[in-house]
Amino acid sequence: MRLAYVDTEECQPPKGMSKFYKPITYGGKEAAEFLKLHLGFLHDGRPAPESAQTSVDVEFDAVEDTIVGCRRHNQDNYGRVLAYLHVGGKAFGENLSLAIVRAGFSPYHVKYGRSRLYHADFLEAERTAMAEDRGVWGLANAVEGFFYPGDYTRDYSRLLPWWWMREEIVQDFRRWEAEGVARHVFVPRVHKDQLIAAANDRKSITVFVDLQPKNPYVDLGIMRDVEYIAAGQTKVGTVIYAGTKAHPFNLWIDNARSSEAAKIKTLIERRYSRTGRNYAYVHGKAFTYHKKGIPQIQVDFADQITDTPNKDPLKLHHSGEAYHLAAASVKVKRVAA
Repeated sequence: MRLAYVDTEECQPPKGMSKFYKPITYGGKEAAEFLKLHLGFLHDGRPAPESAQTSVDVEFDAVEDTIVGCRRHNQDNYGRVLAYLHVGGKAFGENLSLAIVRAGFSPYHVKYGRSRLYHADFLEAERTAMAEDRGVWGLANAVEGFFYPGDYTRDYSRLLPWWWMREEIVQDFRRWEAEGVARHVFVPRVHKDQLIAAANDRKSITVFVDLQPKNPYVDLGIMRDVEYIAAGQTKVGTVIYAGTKAHPFNLWIDNARSSEAAKIKTLIERRYSRTGRNYAYVHGKAFTYHKKGIPQIQVDFADQITDTPNKDPLKLHHSGEAYHLAAASVKVKRVAA
């Protein structure tokens, strides 16, 4: 299990491709000690004596009817469950994610969307940590301790604007879901089984994908050309990795050398991969890459990749209009705090 909405510095070598994007820092070692203390462990990781141990309550961010549904809707890219941990119980205990942000050992991690339950609490916790120069925000203390800033923490002046850009796009998706115009959209991290079924049936679908760089050894960190045999001839296609390690999903360009393929790749580079926007809606017919059983969408034209869940602007306009009219109908009386 991983704590929701926190992303502390690393204290152990990251596995897989993460090692190219997230280094070990001194801030990570301090965060690890903070976590051990709050969970009743000794510095070497052994459980503390029985008298020092404590109970915890687990809470999921998404509202679901079943534990299975909560687990499915709250996973990270590696298939690990994301949840809040309330040390000492939810009623009177401490939300560990909030405690970590308040202590300055992590920013409010909105890279994959904001907290549904504790958004305002996280904002205040991060503001307090920044104002008090705590943890990763106390770089002056880190330098005085003979650390270079880059050895103590990552560059949050670059990361935070990127995270919040992505958060706005995820928030739009959640609103469109609530309005009913994005309920047909699949998300690889949530709808793995449904995507496989749709690919087996070769259905036309829409998928909300994350095109952030994942592998430094391939083009733009997400795509590579591959040779394949069709009708006895050798051809070259392009595979675009649009899923995650635990929830693989690809986009496929059948002819990597065509003029339309060049348009698709240019669009991905200019708007989604290099700019940090990353998220896109991809519309097309699903099929299965039989060698590995991975669901894919064949992309033949650049206009299959869009910023909205529906290519009909009128539907989005009317849903947004209804949303704002409903909000305006609620009378709000302003009073002094």
